Amino acid sequence: FDDMWAQLEERVPSMQRTEPDTWNGGLTRFGMPKGVKAVFRRRFLQLRQEPSIHACFASILETDDIVCGHDRWLLHRPTRNVNGANRTEWETQRNIHLDLNPWEYANDKAVAEVNQRLSLLRYSNPQSFVSENNDVHKSMGRCVQGILNLRDISIAENGGTIIVPGSHKTFEHWAKYGGLDKRQKASGPMQYKVGNTDPLQSLAQHIPMRAGSLLIWDQRCVHGSIPNKSQHFRAAIPIRFFDARILRSNRARAKERAAAIRQQIEFEGFTEALTDSG
Repeated sequence: FDDMWAQLEERVPSMQRTEPDTWNGGLTRFGMPKGVKAVFRRRFLQLRQEPSIHACFASILETDDIVCGHDRWLLHRPTRNVNGANRTEWETQRNIHLDLNPWEYANDKAVAEVNQRLSLLRYSNPQSFVSENNDVHKSMGRCVQGILNLRDISIAENGGTIIVPGSHKTFEHWAKYGGLDKRQKASGPMQYKVGNTDPLQSLAQHIPMRAGSLLIWDQRCVHGSIPNKSQHFRAAIPIRFFDARILRSNRARAKERAAAIRQQIEFEGFTEALTDSG
């Protein structure tokens, strides 16, 4: 949490943690740092090699040979009684979505296209780390994603994650038999936004989480977030691991990705802090 603020104050000097009246900039409408793709700051690198987090993903993926994705962080500002005023303009947008292309994920004919896109990623551009998180196909085996929560979320007014339970079990039927709306593509081809009038909206359930909790779900599961309507911050870190064999299928991509991460680690002076899992 402290490092999130440090990064914000570095990027937006007018934004000060102790002065709520300065909190107008620096964040996107979804609470991510503006202009930032993958974050490689020291504290985040440390979290990504945390043994307990690694063990959770390894258990679900049923292999210890896994690779960590790299993403950004989420900070949802308080919106109630902020210096005596309600700041509803800081509320993030309620949404549910899929971080994949539902037309391609279960389509056997799309394997070559997905692999081709992945082979063209250039990791000198941090956006490639975000892109690989969403460019998945059922041929890759189980694909999951997660969120590491940094502040207690006990009630819906605190905001946080919402999920349509069991939606991964009906995903292929839903995608095949007319549940999709081509107008709802969001961030490029690799994300699907569920429409505001879609019946799935009424099935989304809020997930209470304690600080330090890790929530992991199948990537086919419809999920999203609701706005923070409280006096407290919501802070969380998206995190994802995947089977290392996916990278080994393209050695050139694996080599370039490793070199880019090594460069970031060296820039942060984190080399000596790397553990075996890191």
